[in-house]
This record gives sequence, structure tokens and C-alpha cells, in this order.
Amino acid sequence: MKASWIGVSSQILLLSQISTAQAAKPAILSSWDFAPAKNQLEITLTAATIPQYLVLPQPPRIVIDLPNTQLGKVAKSANLSGTIRSIQLVQLKGNIVEIILEVAPNTNLSPDRVHLLLPAASEGNRWLLRADIAPKNSPQKPPKSQNPTTVPIPVIPVIEFGQPISQSSKPRCCFA
Repeated sequence: MKASWIGVSSQILLLSQISTAQAAKPAILSSWDFAPAKNQLEITLTAATIPQYLVLPQPPRIVIDLPNTQLGKVAKSANLSGTIRSIQLVQLKGNIVEIILEVAPNTNLSPDRVHLLLPAASEGNRWLLRADIAPKNSPQKPPKSQNPTTVPIPVIPVIEFGQPISQSSKPRCCFA
């Protein structure tokens, strides 16, 4: 039982450090990578931030907001051919970077099958968005384990941040 409290308290400490860091200078989105076979987007920043995401049905897309963040020298878009058709990165006012993943039509897109994950060793500067989506005519797989499968042994625990933001209350920034 002691080990789990240590893990929880270190995660709480990490989140408080991320909150404090957001008041400082903006993070830079330094790289991103999309793995089509896994429908997984990896985002790397120069500093910690807490992203928010939204799943929209029409047209089907996933929107990620990175508060207190500036776009670095990265590709601003990518056209793809799988269940994710395109990815676009936009710099919004107020140091917010928005990432839009356009989902192919006739695709099962459910908010409970989209997960924004913080690998425990990332310190808030590396995030994974996993979307378990499939064409509507194929059966959807059961949700996968929340532990990253791309990390070599030992497996690193993952922190998952709640539910997606509701469409009507999508904040433009994390902290007031």
C-alpha cells in the first residue's frame, strides 16, 4: 500500500509543478508524430503544460488545445489516408496551439475511446493521444490497456486525465 501512495503523491506533485510552470513563459511544441497503425499522436513540448481535448461528431474530428504554448518549427499539417485523414496545427491568440485531427467519414468515433495520456516519466512535456476508432462497418475492438505499449520493459504507469471537455463548455485556457 505504501508504494501506491508514493506513486499518487508524486503524480500530484507533478501536476502542481505543471500548474506553476504554466504561469511562466510559453512552452514550445517542439515535435509531433502520428502513428497511423495505432491512431496515436505523440506531442513533445519544451516545457510542461496540461492539454485539453474535445471530440466533435460533425464533421468527425478530435481537437486538442495546448495552453501557454507556441508552435515551434514543426510541420503545420499532414494529409493521411487511414481513419485519421488529416492533422492541422494552428497558433491561436493567447498562446494556445490547437491540433485538429480530421477523422474519416463513416468512422466510429466515440469520446470514451479517445484518451489523452501522460506517461509518468514525461514530466508533463510529452503527451500521447490514442484514438481507438474503426470504420463503421467493422466491429470495434475492446479498449486496450492504458499502459503504453511502445515503452521498453519496465512498463511505465500512465496518468489519464478524466473525460474530454464537453462541447458547450470548451475553455480556451486551463487556468483563470
